[in-house]
Amino acid sequence: MRHWVVSVGGLVLALSVGVAQAQNWCWTLEELAAIRVQPNCWCKNDINPDAHIEPPPRAPPSTALLGATHPASKGLPMTAGQWRGRGTILRGLMLLHVFSGISYRTCLFASKRSYMDVQKLLFVIAVSVALLAANPTPSFPENGELALTTHEVLTGKLRSGGVRETVTANALAKRVAYVAPRGDTGVVVVNGEESPSYERHGGSLTFSPDGSRLAYAAGRSGKWFLVVDGVEGKPYDGIGTQFLFSPDGERSAYIAFRGNKQLVVVDGKEHSEYDGIGDGTIVFSADGKRVAYGAIDHATKFVVVDGEAGKEYDFVAPGIQFSLDGRHVAYTAGRGKKRFIVLDGVEGREYDGIGTQILFSPDGKRLAYFALRGESQRRRSAKSRSLVVVNGEEGKEYYAIMEDSIVFSPDSRRLAYAARPVKDGEWTVVVDGVESRLRDGILAESLRFSPDGKRVAYGVVKGAKQLVVVDDVEGKAYLGIGHGSIVFSPNGSRIAYWAGHSRTKSFVVVDGVESDTYDGIGNLSPIFSPDGNRVAFRARRGKHWFVVVDDVEADKTYDGFLGGELIFDGPTLIRTMGARGKKFLSVEIRISD
Repeated sequence: MRHWVVSVGGLVLALSVGVAQAQNWCWTLEELAAIRVQPNCWCKNDINPDAHIEPPPRAPPSTALLGATHPASKGLPMTAGQWRGRGTILRGLMLLHVFSGISYRTCLFASKRSYMDVQKLLFVIAVSVALLAANPTPSFPENGELALTTHEVLTGKLRSGGVRETVTANALAKRVAYVAPRGDTGVVVVNGEESPSYERHGGSLTFSPDGSRLAYAAGRSGKWFLVVDGVEGKPYDGIGTQFLFSPDGERSAYIAFRGNKQLVVVDGKEHSEYDGIGDGTIVFSADGKRVAYGAIDHATKFVVVDGEAGKEYDFVAPGIQFSLDGRHVAYTAGRGKKRFIVLDGVEGREYDGIGTQILFSPDGKRLAYFALRGESQRRRSAKSRSLVVVNGEEGKEYYAIMEDSIVFSPDSRRLAYAARPVKDGEWTVVVDGVESRLRDGILAESLRFSPDGKRVAYGVVKGAKQLVVVDDVEGKAYLGIGHGSIVFSPNGSRIAYWAGHSRTKSFVVVDGVESDTYDGIGNLSPIFSPDGNRVAFRARRGKHWFVVVDDVEADKTYDGFLGGELIFDGPTLIRTMGARGKKFLSVEIRISD
């Protein structure tokens, strides 16, 4: 009976090792039955503790995604924790194999079997040891291999009566600002320090891109003015909702009202007065040296560039664009029912409609947009045709071109967009003039080139599922892919995005491997470190938000995050800003192996 005792002992040991780890990765039947997904969620830039919210109307799969992935696959990608658990289970099964073999051979020896049984026993042990030594875990770091050290600095507290909706922050500068009441007036609080009190505050608090400067509209005695870095500007009858800094933070511009006239004020200097200024049309060039906006006077419309009014038209669309080098400016204009692009003051070919997207290549040498023939964009028919125009050269005609889908590669050599060949038909992605296979839909704003321009990725819709296609290779199907979440690593060798199998459970997929599952994934996630070795994102469990790096959770949690996306300041340091209770915190997370 001794061999039976040894066999039972081996079975108990193997199962205790394997089953204990199985609990770390096995889904329950209830979890599998509950699988349904939220196609989009984001972490608000305020201190709302429940930032995993329903997407805007443009985002649901049946509308903004414009149609979605192959049927649900039979297998699901394993998370890092699942890989670790499955590896331990395999090792447990090998232990069972060893003990079973030993017990069986012991029985044979007891029966005085031949010498060949000894050789068989040694072979069983050798194979089992070799399998035990093999580790099936992929190159996803073990929790013990990565350490996250969090350092917090208090940047201020939300005072009693403070208006949460006005909270704005900049993680680079470690600054947070909001409006708080003081009696019958109000003050702006920046990192705990109060501004002078004003009777009114209008618009939003605006930091410059680097966070070093702050602007907001305030009012006193019936007049409004812009306060920039604590200095009050000239008083006006009103201030427009748009005021902005140039990308380098050196210049500022806003719309002011004087009587029944409007004007743009740039760096404190007034431009000419007009009957109206197009709301939201002010734009700086990337280097901050040039500024443009749309205006209307005596029922005609035009674009003002560097203070000089351009040619008058019946129609001027929002969306004025500078090339990245600032040398060129383009916008859509119209005369009667015809629309055309104006590039550096020169009118292009007339069409029945022009799409909202005008795009310069990164080197500024190419200009792309899509145009419409047949009928206006709002009154489409089966005879309507859309086409992409690059430097005046027309591409192939399609029934429709997806808005905001045109994208240049970073080296400016390649061009891609999403198109629909026929009405009520499927969609295709056109890369350098070559069409991909037809899909039920292409996910809005998902088309990406890798930084080196060699790879292409985008989200597609097929039936009730969604998936990511990379270089024409389909990934796993999910109920939803995070809107705009697809990202390549800096060298283009890796890819990440977030997805979900239910409306309440989400995870990040990195090179086909799923992270652990969370109740929410923050917007603008995930991000790669500059060297491409690490992936970080914001996640929520219950009401608590935290940072995750390579499947390792940071030790501090927050009610919400502030100041936009996570920032990698080098390969081993992450910066962000969080809120806990009424405290605003600058957060630094140090990564070490």
